[in-house]
Amino acid sequence: MAQVSWVDWVFLAVVGLSVIVGLVRGLLYEVMSLLGWVVAYVAAQAFGFAVAPSIPVGAPARGSISQRRS
Repeated sequence: MAQVSWVDWVFLAVVGLSVIVGLVRGLLYEVMSLLGWVVAYVAAQAFGFAVAPSIPVGAPARGSISQRRS
């Protein structure tokens, strides 16, 4: 079996480090994304009834699809 040179070890170290950094970044992104959904759900449950009266019901928005059909 051929000996592994120092260049091969450096190459493997760089590739390995890149893989680890990519995994950590991807995991962190997914965890923060899921945390955002949890925070949005909690905020909707906490403030939904306070905000609901300010949302108009029945009147379509100007330029909405329901106005274009008629």
